[in-house]
Amino acid sequence: MKKLILFVCFIITYSYCFSQHHEDVIIIQKSTKHHIKLFAVNHTQNSKKILVELEANGFRRKSFKPIYKTINANDTLLLTTLVKRSNVGLKLNYELYYDSRLELYQLQQSKKRAKQKKRT
Repeated sequence: MKKLILFVCFIITYSYCFSQHHEDVIIIQKSTKHHIKLFAVNHTQNSKKILVELEANGFRRKSFKPIYKTINANDTLLLTTLVKRSNVGLKLNYELYYDSRLELYQLQQSKKRAKQKKRT
């Protein structure tokens, strides 16, 4: 009976340790006194196409168009550098799309464009 309990505990621990899902692509923020740099890090063995949508208040930037880039396998890529206007009222939100989420996003955007064309 003790061996059975020990075996079950071992299986549960083993499955818990190796079932941890790590993100394939992550966004890292590096802050300095006047800047915030956004980096994309790819932890996979394949290159990935990514899309990052930014919403930012209190930063200088010409446009906040979505950032669409390809990141190589096991690589880090600088996405953008945001310059702070002041340290008051800073707000930064971003959404990362890749793989199937990117395909779904592109499909939704094409449907929105088709509806807008029908209206005009």
